[in-house]
Parts: sequence; structure tokens; C-alpha cells
Amino acid sequence: MLSFLFSLVILLIGSLFWVTVFRPPTKTAWLMALYLVNSANIVLTLYVVNSFQLLNQRWLVLVIHALIGGIGWMIWKRDGKYNLWGPFQVWEPTASLKWLKREPTLGLLIFFITLSYIFALIQVVYLPQNNMDSLSTHLSRIVFWRQHGSFFPWSTYMLNQVWYPVNAQLLTYWTLLFLGTDHLVGSVQWLAALISSLGVFGLAQLYGYGNRKSAFAALIFLSFPLIALQSTTTQTDLVTAAFFIPAMYFLILGLKNGQNSMLVLSAISVGLGVGVKKSYFLLLPILAMLALLTVFQYRQQALKRLAIWLVSLVIATAFLGAYIYISNWHYFGSPFGSPAYLESLIDVPQTQDSMRDVQTVPVSFSRSDASHLSIPKIDSPIDNGILMELVYNIPRLLYQSVDTSGLPRPLDGYAHKVKMRVAGFFFHWIGFDEIEGIAYTAPGHEFSFADKNINEESQAWYGPLSFLLIFPAIIVEFWRGIRQRSWILLGPVLAILIFLPMEVVLRPGWDPYQGRYFAPLVALAAPMMAVWFREKDGAWFEWLISGLAVVVVAVTLLYNPSKPTLGKYADELHIWNNDRIIIQTIQRKNDRETYYKVDEFVPADATLGYYIPFFILDYPLFGENLTRRLIPITPSARISDLHWLREQRIDYILLPKKGEYPTPPPEYSLISNWPGWKLYAYHPSS
Repeated sequence: MLSFLFSLVILLIGSLFWVTVFRPPTKTAWLMALYLVNSANIVLTLYVVNSFQLLNQRWLVLVIHALIGGIGWMIWKRDGKYNLWGPFQVWEPTASLKWLKREPTLGLLIFFITLSYIFALIQVVYLPQNNMDSLSTHLSRIVFWRQHGSFFPWSTYMLNQVWYPVNAQLLTYWTLLFLGTDHLVGSVQWLAALISSLGVFGLAQLYGYGNRKSAFAALIFLSFPLIALQSTTTQTDLVTAAFFIPAMYFLILGLKNGQNSMLVLSAISVGLGVGVKKSYFLLLPILAMLALLTVFQYRQQALKRLAIWLVSLVIATAFLGAYIYISNWHYFGSPFGSPAYLESLIDVPQTQDSMRDVQTVPVSFSRSDASHLSIPKIDSPIDNGILMELVYNIPRLLYQSVDTSGLPRPLDGYAHKVKMRVAGFFFHWIGFDEIEGIAYTAPGHEFSFADKNINEESQAWYGPLSFLLIFPAIIVEFWRGIRQRSWILLGPVLAILIFLPMEVVLRPGWDPYQGRYFAPLVALAAPMMAVWFREKDGAWFEWLISGLAVVVVAVTLLYNPSKPTLGKYADELHIWNNDRIIIQTIQRKNDRETYYKVDEFVPADATLGYYIPFFILDYPLFGENLTRRLIPITPSARISDLHWLREQRIDYILLPKKGEYPTPPPEYSLISNWPGWKLYAYHPSS
């Protein structure tokens, strides 16, 4: 803990000098600048040490942090030694409390939203991560990085661990490197939720709303189920939003005020975002659109500085986002990894029961066959398959966005039934009953109006307030923008029109997990919710909205089936007094016995080799303290190669019972087997 605190102090002090150099004009800009500078400091430092395969050397990371801070100090000193606290040097907390007394609805929201996110942080610290994406990819890869000293490719069956963008996990890895445990790995997304909310507040101000209206929109945003749920995980969707919303905020602020340093911060945010998630590339056209709207809004002064932003964008992306894509190009011949493997992912076996020879899986991105359907084909120069996919999947996503999650039972169920029956009647009326079924869905998925959005981290949407408040607000403000020629108000509607078709076409069909990809768009539109706050004491609808927001966020966090505190799942799982493996396998119970057996027979400091040519959550195999060394055995021929096994210092071998592969050498004897698995230990022959 002392090592972590010391490194955090070094990081923050060094970043303060750089933030001051940028001269953020407002408290909101200052806080977001501090977040971006710290993130850039971590990412750039870890890029450097990774290049020398020294990613696990804490002292070297600290030295580079100190050097970056020292350069910032020299620039700050030469620049006139401006106050390090910027806009906060004249901050009067008592004045802020006074206006809260005049707006009790905001006081209510601040109190309960703060309480909710304190509870979310407690979950981050005390509960082990149990999201499948995290246990198979996001967390597994960072322990492998520490083990190998770099994130350059290693042999593994889970190649998404190797070539997925790395920036979000570099921030996560930083906590693991200095703390030595995974107790704070979820803090990256938790902080990203707060930064995204701060960006909502800042954008609302730039759209012309006052502080109280802006605060109202930001707090309601934090009550949305997906935002609250993902704040407790190591997924990357909130980090994506946290590098998208500041990019837009600083772009508008810089072009509006003619402040080049804000444009540089916007570029830094984009550079970091490109390195977080490939879906960030879908946001770049939206950034371009917003830049054009801002130029139209502020005319000459904005146009002169657009070139500065574009040059900064290229430089920031090169230094803060391009690293993993260059690495992928070098090792795999493509910036996004091996095309053949990416296509074969669609047929990767999930368990031993569905295990096949992965190398012989037919490669295809073709959608489900829809040739039997009665919807007429449309004559169009656009590919008919793409057009039909839009016809099917845009309504499906819009149906899901009308989300009832977060309402207490049985109100949630009744609301969903009303939604289901209204939608069913409408699509039957227009003769589009085939929208339900497997047409244009991802393999293994079927769309049905009866299926409700599951209110957990991967499948959640944004709750009833999102569509009740955001949809009408963006339409109202779009019309106001046209009437008043306030072009930036057109941004959210145009962003949805740009993003939605791209998201549909570039996915391998509909599946229930796509709500999270809309987090940046929801954050962009959320400032418009400020229109519903009238700054009048006792407005009944403000109390109603605030009360509903409190109920939704409380129900969401307390009844989350992945981390249940209340309800039937809590009675079954008792997560607050259960062991680590039980909690980690809530979403993958079939693997539970395997982790127990490995912990029973394989010492925590031993080296475990494993051959698992199907989807596996391998993170729990590292052990509770992440001290076990893991070696994926690939190709399978190495199972019988004694020289290679000893070269890797493999003490134990875990093998599935199903599948064809060589027998381990005689020096490895069977010590345990259980349904589906065999475990061997090394016993050298005398």
C-alpha cells in the first residue's frame, strides 16, 4: 500500500505542473485536464518501458513519471509559476452549499448518487471481479503482462488477450503493478463514470445551460443502470466515454475561446481513446461532425484554429494510441490482429461439450439466412444484405433502448409487458412479424419482444429515465438549435444518425450485449436533459424525476445479479461473506470445480501449463494473490515435448478430457481428475 501511495503522489504532483501549463479556464476543465494528463502520463510511461520489455519494473516506471513531472516543472517555472490549483484557488465551498439549500432536489440527488457510488467503490475494493470479459481478457492479459514484462504477443488460444487495444488495461495494470493485488482494478471504470458525468456537466454549460441545470443532467446520467453497473467492473465502455466526452468538451471550448491548449487536450483525449477500444474509430466521424458544427457556430476564430486541432490530433494519436496497432501490424500483418482469427471467433467453442478442432472451423461472417422471409427486397445501389440488416436491427436496438430496468418489482415486469405488447401490436400492424427470430442476429442468438434487458454489466441499457428524458430533449433542442442557429445543439441527433447504422453494419448481427457500445452517445446526449430542470423550488416533476433516479440506481446496484446484495440471488450466493471462487464464477458456474481443484493441488507459486482450445476464464487460475505462473500450451504438440515443458519450468499440466492431443511425457503423472479435466504433476524419473 505504501508503494502505491508513494507512486500516486509522484504521478499527481508531476501531472499538476502540466495541467497548469494548459491553463484550463474552469473548474470542470481543470479536473478533466488532470484526468487526461495523468492517464497520458501512465500510458506513455508504460509504452516506453514495454518497448524494452521492462513493464514489470516498478522503479523504472517511477523514474519516468518523475522525469515527465520534472519536465512539466521546468516549463511551469519558465512560464511564470502560475498557481497549481488553477480555478480552485478562489473556490468557496460554503457558497456551493448555499445554492444547494435553495435547490433541495439537487441536494437529494447529490446525496443519494454520492452514496450509491461510494457503495459501488466498496464493491470494487472488496468483491473480486466476475465479469466474463474481464476474467477471460481484460484482467488475464495484465497478469500475463506482469509475468512476461511486456504486452508483446505470447502464445495463447485467447488471442484477444494479445491484440485488443491496451490503454484501458494499462491504467488497470498500473494499479496492479504498484498495489500488488487486484483490489483496485475496478477503480479505473469507476473513475471513468465520474469523469464522464463531469463531461456531461461541462457540455451542458457549453450548450448554454446554467450550473444547476447542468448538475441535474450530470447526476441523472450517473443514475442510468449501465453507467452504475459498469463502474464496478474492468470493462472498457466507460473508459471509452471518458476519453470521448472530454475530447468534445475541449474541442468546443478551444474553438469557442480561441485557446489552443484546450485543442491540445482534446487531441490527447482522442489519442488515448483510440488506444482503448476499436469502437472508438466509430466515434471519429462524430468528432469531425461536431468540429464542423462548432466552426459554423463560431465562424472565423474557430476556422483558424481547426488546423491546430488536426495537427495535434495526429501527434497525440501517434504517441498515445497507435502503439498496439503498429505492434499488431508487425506481428500479425494487420493493425487489428489476424483477420483469419477474428473471423473464426464467431465459431469459437465455448465449452468442452461444443469443442471442435478450432483450426478446421469454417471462417464466415455471413448473417443468418433470411431468404424465407416475406419482407420484400428493396432495389437499391446499396448492398441488399446491409440494407436488410439495418431494417431489422435498428428497430431491435430502439426497442431495447426503451428500457424498464431499475424499476422495483413488480413494476418493472408490468412495464416490460406493456412495452412488449405495444411493440408486438405495432410490428404486426405493419406486417413485420419476422423481426422476431434469428434473421440478421449473431449466431446463437434470437430476438424476441418477450426477452427483457438483463440489468447486469454486459446486457444492461440505460433505464426508464434515459428514453423519457433524453429522446424528447434532443428533439426539442435540435429544433431550438435550428431556430436560433445554435449549431452545436444539433450534435446529439446527428451523432445518433451517424453512429447507429455503423454500429449495426459492423457487428456480426444483433445480440443482447450492444447497449454498452452506446455509452459515449448517451453521454453526449445527456446534457440535453438539463432542459427539464426549471430552477424553481418545489417543482413536482423535478422531485418525481429525482426520486425515480434514486430508486433506479439503488435497485440497480443492490439487485445486480452479478453482485447481488438483496433479492433471491443474494439469498443464494451471499457474496459479502463467500469465497473468491464462488463470486468469480457467478456467470460461469461450470468452471467452479476446476478452479477449486487447481487451488487444491497446484501450489500458489508453481507454474501451471494448460491446453484449453475453447473459451475459458483463465484469470482465476492465477490464484487469489495472482502468484501462480500460467503457460498456455500451444500448439498441442508441445504437450508431449519434455524439453519444451522443462524449458518453461512447467510443474503441472491441466488438460481437458475431451479432444485429441498428445499424451504428456512419463515424467508427468496423473494426480487428479474430475468431470471434464485431468491434472498432471512433474515427477522426474530417477
